[in-house]
Amino acid sequence: MTHLAHFDAEGRVRGFYIPENHGDAIPENAVEITEESHAAALVDTGRQLLRRETVTYLADLDAEGRVRGFYTPEIHGDAIPEGAVAISAEIHAAWLANTQRQRWNGEALEPCDPPPQPPPPPVTDVSFWQFMMAAWKLDFITHAEALAAVRSRIMPPAFVTAISGLPEAARLEAELKFAGITRMLRSDPMFALVVAANIATDEQIDGVFSVAASIA
Repeated sequence: MTHLAHFDAEGRVRGFYIPENHGDAIPENAVEITEESHAAALVDTGRQLLRRETVTYLADLDAEGRVRGFYTPEIHGDAIPEGAVAISAEIHAAWLANTQRQRWNGEALEPCDPPPQPPPPPVTDVSFWQFMMAAWKLDFITHAEALAAVRSRIMPPAFVTAISGLPEAARLEAELKFAGITRMLRSDPMFALVVAANIATDEQIDGVFSVAASIA
């Protein structure tokens, strides 16, 4: 049976865990211990330290010295990245306490700004009325056009222009589809026609979807 222990900064146990029982509730920095250490600590948890100094820690760093992951040879073995650097138990504990705002300068930890957050995924699905309200707020259509679209499914002139070059059968299908639409999907071929007709750019259409998603 695999036993894991979650330590405080001094090496005292905060809790014991078993993967089969605790699953995702196990703290990220819990470390594996032997059954003997687990049994001994249970006898008198408050008066014993399971010495973290006996564990070898390695840190995988990005180009700026920020940690991408911590490893111990006893647990991770050949899965440890090639460039990982050895760090002391004290540095490991200090780094875990504030991972995002510290980096390794080759000799010690130093403060740093947290890494930039990735941009949110693009919005690709909004309700029909949200889209029309956003298009109005961004001045792509008038309020009257937006209201007519939402209330009666009257196609705004910008969309009429976009489909005007289609063969008659395709244009009639687009009109019928618009009359029954309840959600606007970014993948709808209508938007490619809008771009091709120089009515709006892809970036502008993405902006309408983004604003639409924020409307409650």
